[in-house]
Amino acid sequence: MIDTTCPACDIIYHADEAHLGRGFRCKVCGKILRVERQELEPDLLREVVQATDSKAQQRSRDRWLGIGILLGGAIMVGVWLWVRTPRPESPPASSTIEAIQSPSSPGVPLPESKSKDLKHVVPSNAKHPRPVLTYLPSVPSKSPLPSSLGIPLASKPVVVVPKCAEGHSPERLATGERIEPDEGISGKSTLEITNGLSLDAAVRLVDSSTNKTSRFVYIRAHDAYKIEGIEPSTYTLRYASGLDWITNCADFLRSENMDEFEESFPFRQGTVDEGDHLKKTWTEGSASLNPVPEGTARTRKIEKRRFLEGDQRFSLQP
Repeated sequence: MIDTTCPACDIIYHADEAHLGRGFRCKVCGKILRVERQELEPDLLREVVQATDSKAQQRSRDRWLGIGILLGGAIMVGVWLWVRTPRPESPPASSTIEAIQSPSSPGVPLPESKSKDLKHVVPSNAKHPRPVLTYLPSVPSKSPLPSSLGIPLASKPVVVVPKCAEGHSPERLATGERIEPDEGISGKSTLEITNGLSLDAAVRLVDSSTNKTSRFVYIRAHDAYKIEGIEPSTYTLRYASGLDWITNCADFLRSENMDEFEESFPFRQGTVDEGDHLKKTWTEGSASLNPVPEGTARTRKIEKRRFLEGDQRFSLQP
């Protein structure tokens, strides 16, 4: 087993050798840790070895002392019984000697076993599998975590934390907060995005002609946001949904899903001649990340490579 100590709250976690090099999050403070072998300093290691040897020698002495006391006591009891036992005289010729038979001796019926009174008892020291590191919600709790969550810890999935998340705590951005700076903000068109999902979403509006990011915004679950200043062009809308957002990875750690609208969004801007004057026109669009009865748009699942394709800041990381 490998012991890993959280530097923020001094809680020690135990992990199997198979998890060496993987990351996980502290149950209390939410800090991302990594399973590594911790080497002791030479002086501290020497003290630990000396203390271990001393304890081992003391246990050995105590063990032999206990054995000696037991043997001495047994010998004394045996001598006392031998002295106290009367010596029988030779029996008279008319006397008979009764044979004493053990339960296994033939010819002697054994007492009937009362099997109905027997019960199977599970020993209290039965070994159970050590729970593996799990991973828990990102919201830190100041109170100690309960020792039992109602289900075995080993039944929870192990969440592998990517390298880009190491040293970064999960966060929940505000709706409308930018994940990266806007591009092309001189337009008049708008796009109102509704997130009716139970998960937060990171929405990326991509210019189809350049494949670059025009907007990259965060929208919380059951919330909406209107993107303004969109310049004339055709755009693709891609979004990631999930829990525990890591900005450095441009991704969620839990329950992550990545989708893309199959049809592009054309945004137009111009003027219309109304006889006595010219009227400016632009596009006001709307999109819903969750399915709605009257919806006409379709979405498809995509991989992270497609989600970040062409982005000016983020690229696919391990």
